[in-house]
Formats: sequence, C-alpha cells, structure tokens
Amino acid sequence: MPPSIPRNPLIAKTLYLGHKIEQFGSGLKRVASLCNDAEVPYEFTNLAEGFRVTLRRGSVIHSGKNVTTDVTLNSTEMAAPALLMQNPHQMRQELADKISTSTRTIQRALNTLTAKGYIHREGNKPTPHG
Repeated sequence: MPPSIPRNPLIAKTLYLGHKIEQFGSGLKRVASLCNDAEVPYEFTNLAEGFRVTLRRGSVIHSGKNVTTDVTLNSTEMAAPALLMQNPHQMRQELADKISTSTRTIQRALNTLTAKGYIHREGNKPTPHG
C-alpha cells in the first residue's frame, strides 16, 4: 500500500492538531486490517484525482435467523457480529482493538445487539460462549 500523502499539508496539520483526525494514513491501514481479518477481498487503486477502495462481496453467511438488514445499526454494531462469527471467544478488548474503538463503545454495541436479538450470550461471565 502506498504511503498516504495529504493534498494540503496545512489543512491536514490543522485537522490533526484540532483532534479531528488521528494520524495521517491510518484509515486505509484499518480498512486493510479489517478486510484481512474478515477475509474480504479488497483493492486500492490510485487514480489521477485520488484513489478508489473496492471491496469484493463474498458469500453471505446467515446465522439461522431470517432478518432484514437493520439500518439503525452503526458501524461498530455491524462489525462486532462479523468478528464474533470468526471467533466467538474474543474478549471486548480484542474486539475494540480490531475495530479501533474503546471497550466501552464495544460494550454498548454488544448490549444493543443483544437487546435487538442479533446475538446472545451463553455460559457464565468468566467463560462465556455462543
């Protein structure tokens, strides 16, 4: 992946100092990492006017429930079940690291998903499963 180069360094520095962006070039690295974790084929293409990110749609995995896509879910709430399907024994901190968010945000997302019936917890607190 080519290094990220800000088009306007002054604007980029202002956004960074104003805490509006984390660091230069971290977004594409996160996209690549999440795609690799979820085994989603992706492609970055450099264009004269910028770049394009292409995600290839794979087979759809159904959890057994026949539900429509809930458009009220935020990106964390959509990413968490996909990661849990890969490894249901992940801890909140592991999920937070993979999604680049806080453990509190992950906990809120898991609570929402549980309340909406997308996921459920099995087992006791020290050793949950399911």
